[in-house]
Amino acid sequence: MEASVFRFALHSLAPRKVADAVSGSAIWDKSRLRLYPGVIDVLKALSGKAHVGVIANQSAGARDRLVHYGVAELFDTVWSSYDVGMQKPDPRIFTDALASLGAAHRSVWMVGDRIDNDIAPANALGWNTIRVSQGYNRHQSPRSESEQPGSTIESIAELPVRAIVDS
Repeated sequence: MEASVFRFALHSLAPRKVADAVSGSAIWDKSRLRLYPGVIDVLKALSGKAHVGVIANQSAGARDRLVHYGVAELFDTVWSSYDVGMQKPDPRIFTDALASLGAAHRSVWMVGDRIDNDIAPANALGWNTIRVSQGYNRHQSPRSESEQPGSTIESIAELPVRAIVDS
């Protein structure tokens, strides 16, 4: 069973402390997780030119995993559902993450692989959206206009960094 489906069901049925304890101990070998090719290059290209953040439905230790991958310093903010007590697609996790940057923003971009948790809520907030059709969620399809990404790329290495920085 996919870990996020398991966590969703568990959090729907059990008190938060119980659900967190059980889902935190669920067997899912995070040591097998790897960054996609091109991620580090894209993050370095954006670093210092744009605010870069993570908004993720993640279990405990999300920031530690970013440190392990050697990319934590390339993010201005990290919003993990475990740490902030809300999950995507809740719009508050998006707006709170943006507010945490404390800077004026001309343009906001959501780059994500999930239509339901990334693209649709960012569209609803008026953000620019880029769908990365890579990995587990690559077969998702928009079901309505509100789920239609502004653009789609096949891999994170194709991210149009210049367009994001110049917007």
